[in-house]
Amino acid sequence: MAKQASIMFRSFGALEMLEGREEDMRDGKVADFRRAVQAKDGEAIAFS
Repeated sequence: MAKQASIMFRSFGALEMLEGREEDMRDGKVADFRRAVQAKDGEAIAFS
């Protein structure tokens, strides 16, 4: 799905497309991705 989306995004001028999941990011001491999206216990985070 992401590969198909990247074709569309590039047609609108995107230079690259990246995907990530929460295990790719460590929890921070002051701020982190889980807090930024107000994730609850047991929720998995993915973004693209």
